[in-house]
Amino acid sequence: MKKKPFYGTVYNLETVTHLYSIGLGVIVHNCNETKRLPPELLDRFQVIKFKPYTKDEFRKITVGYLTKRLGLKQDLAEYIAEKVGAYSTSVREAIRLSRLAKTKEEVDKITEITRKYRLPF
Repeated sequence: MKKKPFYGTVYNLETVTHLYSIGLGVIVHNCNETKRLPPELLDRFQVIKFKPYTKDEFRKITVGYLTKRLGLKQDLAEYIAEKVGAYSTSVREAIRLSRLAKTKEEVDKITEITRKYRLPF
């Protein structure tokens, strides 16, 4: 019987091969918070928590991604990182902003609207 391919793993190949050879499946799941998960379900998972980026890490990752992957100019990427970094350390937020705004003026306008109407969670 041919085994199904395993996608999205964070395990090394040796671990995955062992788990399949003894007939165990591997489930990887992520969520933003575990408060509303039932204890019976939570008991079956290994919970791994990641600390948020520091401001310096956020800036470095954001500027690198925006310049290398999205082709933004260095000064605009740094400006976006600075603006988003004032209220968040979400690289995804910076990427969304970079896709909407092509100038510093547009960054200011969109940032103002985003902060005004941002949901509190």
